[in-house]
Amino acid sequence: MKKKFDLNIFFSELKSSIKNPAFDIGTAISKSFNVDRYDGYYDIENKLDLLFNNTIGSIKKSFSKLHSSIKYIPVLKILDTTQGPDHFIIIEYAYIFSKNIDNQSFLFYSHNRPGHEIHYVLKVFNNKIDFKREVPKIIIKDIQNNKLKCLFEEVSYNENYVWNIVSLKKIINKSNKKMIKKILNSDLSNVTIKKM
Repeated sequence: MKKKFDLNIFFSELKSSIKNPAFDIGTAISKSFNVDRYDGYYDIENKLDLLFNNTIGSIKKSFSKLHSSIKYIPVLKILDTTQGPDHFIIIEYAYIFSKNIDNQSFLFYSHNRPGHEIHYVLKVFNNKIDFKREVPKIIIKDIQNNKLKCLFEEVSYNENYVWNIVSLKKIINKSNKKMIKKILNSDLSNVTIKKM
């Protein structure tokens, strides 16, 4: 008999991953199914596919595959392909919640480059706030404080959230100037900032 996914355990695991780059989402999924994690990410006995496709673009589907009530909403995506197609960097901030769990949601951070992925919760929300206004402020502050080690070649933002585009552009340009000093052959005079 196939084991049932425990949404409460999964959300508890997400909550414990706050600002932890070592967070392993596969372990959180295994705990939520109450099974051991196998190298092939497939538990034959329980007929469970424990593989979480954590490449940007597939994360949303991976979350909904776990539990149909989980909603993953991309809020901001940053793309850097300036060092060639084999060295791209994609960073995504997303808002996660479930209609089955009251009063708990997350701002999720994903950083992908070939052969290396980092995923963790940046912020846990336990009360009713104005997410459309607060989430962009938190993201802009994180970009400022985190000093992301990438060039902002293309930035896509979710227009359903309230953005201070002037502030976003200022932070992006400041970050790019610092990175361009390190990578002299990059031309990023025209960063594309667009709606998702």
